[in-house]
Amino acid sequence: METVNNQILELKGEQIGSKPSKQLLEYLKKYTTGKERAKASVNSGVGIHTIISLVVGRATITEQNIAGLIELVHLAIENCVAQAAEYKDAGAKLRKLLKTA
Repeated sequence: METVNNQILELKGEQIGSKPSKQLLEYLKKYTTGKERAKASVNSGVGIHTIISLVVGRATITEQNIAGLIELVHLAIENCVAQAAEYKDAGAKLRKLLKTA
């Protein structure tokens, strides 16, 4: 399976001419919002309808839209990291509640 390359980021397992993998689609749906998809569109120059079509699995990855997909992956990573930090903080606070109860 070919690896898609765009400057720094590689999308391993994703191929030009194919639809994004089910796993990638799940992550993009779960970890990006509509506003972030619009932001990815503006930042990458890829149309919002193309971005949405990629996220819902209707569009195939092309040389023209890969930049938008990569931008979405960056946003999803930021959101995952933020959620992980939030969960860790909440877990610590909940543990303190148990210790004081």
